[in-house]
Amino acid sequence: MRCASTASSWRVRLRRRPRRRSVKSEPSSSRCLRSSSDRRAPLSLCGPLAFGAIYRGTDGVRDLLRTRATEFADRLRAVDGRAEWIVSIEREGSGALEGDAVRVLDAEIAAAAPGRAFLLRKRRDEVARDERRMRDVAVAEEARATIEAIAERVYREPLIEDPTAAAVARFSVLANRDREVELGDVVRRLGATGTSAGYRVRLSGPWPAYRFGGLPSDRVASA
Repeated sequence: MRCASTASSWRVRLRRRPRRRSVKSEPSSSRCLRSSSDRRAPLSLCGPLAFGAIYRGTDGVRDLLRTRATEFADRLRAVDGRAEWIVSIEREGSGALEGDAVRVLDAEIAAAAPGRAFLLRKRRDEVARDERRMRDVAVAEEARATIEAIAERVYREPLIEDPTAAAVARFSVLANRDREVELGDVVRRLGATGTSAGYRVRLSGPWPAYRFGGLPSDRVASA
């Protein structure tokens, strides 16, 4: 589906894509995923409707477009010719590399008596958590600053606070479609820096500008 808009009119056009010959041999889950991807591929613009909005007839849709046509047109112009990418940062394996303070404690634990070693291990866990938290912040800040240099807008998605989770940060990125290769190079370089050692930096997209189609314009590098 492809959506187009001017200040006074909207148009929705459906495109059909030929089916693949091997559809019958695919698992049903694979066919559903592929079907969703095929229908989303030609979509370049998204209107800022609430997720899960349902209209049982055309009257409600026409009323919505008529009353909010100017707003929708402005939002669509803001993302026209642009796409959205997702940059995610995760810890690899059991976590990031250990710092000097943890290595010092490891040496003390190895040489300590059982009782003192137990206390030192508790201290080591605290120091390791603090080091990991600081490294998480440093990696996320470096990624954000680097991405902002090439992107038009960057939005840091909120994550559930869980020290055991591998996810460190997730950014929605709006950029011109013709900068896809450049953005990919930037993310690859991010994954090769010393700061990101022990972390995995991944890029997915391009997608239609789902996040930025409905995000207020003042939320440019927020959260």
